[in-house]
Order: sequence, then structure tokens, then C-alpha cells
Amino acid sequence: MGLISPKSARKPGVIIAEINLLKETHDGGFLLVEGDDDSKFWKLHVNKKNCNIRIAGSKSTLLGAAQQLESHQDDKVVGVIDADFDHVRGIDHALGRVISTDFHDLEMILIKSSAFERVLARIIDEQLLKAFETQYGKCILDQVLAFGLVFGRLRYLHIIDEMTFPFEFSTYKYIDAKPPL
Repeated sequence: MGLISPKSARKPGVIIAEINLLKETHDGGFLLVEGDDDSKFWKLHVNKKNCNIRIAGSKSTLLGAAQQLESHQDDKVVGVIDADFDHVRGIDHALGRVISTDFHDLEMILIKSSAFERVLARIIDEQLLKAFETQYGKCILDQVLAFGLVFGRLRYLHIIDEMTFPFEFSTYKYIDAKPPL
């Protein structure tokens, strides 16, 4: 059993109180994000002097805080949430201050961007890449997405049907441990 992070146990009211206290010393805006990884990503993309990033700890906490802030008409706070399976399930959170990612999460945004190709160009030998693509009959991005789709489907079933899958997660248990790369 894993430890519960103090950030994940937070409530919307705690986030709002924190922001209200910080407004005493911070004149800029606030960006609410779900978790630590989101915070690390956004710190690279915002002006730290004008934007204070706050970690909500979960999507539901972020949405709860944003909903309460809507009633206060506080325009200095916006939030970013991962779409997760919301697009597939037809869920629209419809809060003017919350923006949902176009893809499932930040990792998918990076994979679907030119960042993936730039990383490949730096770390993978071109001959090995060609061998990989010949062996699998598709480009490496399509193969990565095909591998990920299996786990994505399992996660989706877990969410919609509350199914659990009793497997120890090890990438190499389910994916060839010695691909040609």
C-alpha cells in the first residue's frame, strides 16, 4: 500500500484559502494543476514572477476549487486538467476558468508533438530505427502508440466498469525486452 501524498489529500477549500493568503504577497495570477508532474512541466512554460503554480493534488480537487472560485468571480485563477478519458466519455467540465488538454495527458501531448522526434534524433541510431520500423512494419511513433493502446484500454475498462487487473506492472513482461533498438 502506497503512502498518500499530503497534496493528494487536499480539499478545494484548502486550495482557495492558500490562494487567498498568497494574494497578499503575489500580484500575478495563479495556475492550478493536478499534480507534481504537471507543475514541473508548466514551470518551464510560464513566467514565474507573474504566475504562481498551485498543485491541487487531484482533478476533482482542482475542479471543486475552480467551481467555488467561479462564484467569487476571481479572474486571476485558471486551471489545467488532463483530459484523461473525458473526451471518450463525452464529459465536458464546462468551467470557464479550467482548460482541458487536447489529448489524454501531458505525456501524450509531448509524444504527439515534435519533441518526440527530436528526442529520437538525439538518442537512436538511424540504422537501428530503420531496422525497428522494418520489423514492425510501421514507424516507431505508431508502434509506441500501439503498445500504449493496450494499457490505455485496460485503464479505460478499469474506470468505466471498475474492473481491476491483477498483474504486476513491468514493461518488459508485456513488451519485447529486446527490441531492435
